[in-house]
Amino acid sequence: MGSCFSVQLSFDNVINRGWDSIVRHANYVCKLKQTLPTLFDALEELRAQKHDVQQEVDLAEQRQLKQLEQVKLWLSKAETMITEAENLVADGPREVNKLCLGACASKTCLPSYKFGKKVARVLQDVKDHTSRGVFDKAAENQLAASVVVRPEEQPIALENDKIASGLHLETT
Repeated sequence: MGSCFSVQLSFDNVINRGWDSIVRHANYVCKLKQTLPTLFDALEELRAQKHDVQQEVDLAEQRQLKQLEQVKLWLSKAETMITEAENLVADGPREVNKLCLGACASKTCLPSYKFGKKVARVLQDVKDHTSRGVFDKAAENQLAASVVVRPEEQPIALENDKIASGLHLETT
């Protein structure tokens, strides 16, 4: 007669994924009190590493070596990240004061969520950048400037001193 088919949907999988997503997003707010000190520690580590790399570059430049471009880029990004992380750490106490219900809710939910998410993102960026800040060398020998060799003009020798001095004496 007719064929029957059965469709089985597992709502457990859908519910689990949804719940995991909710928990992950809620953790941006709930774990803010733990994430901020972790960000501060990572920031201090990045500052120290940036200082060490900059010192190595400065010493190399004193020896007439040229800073590597990858080191220059790393230092620039490190400076930007340090500024961003410092601002988040400075704003942290104000945001923590907004938390309520055991620090898992906020008086201003969306701004606290965005702040917590940004703290988590910057923390991960700082950790990643710190791990990329190990260099075999910070500088290398500079390429010598190209030199153009010009042909040298040979001076024309004069036959005798009288001609050279411009005196021409005739003898009779």
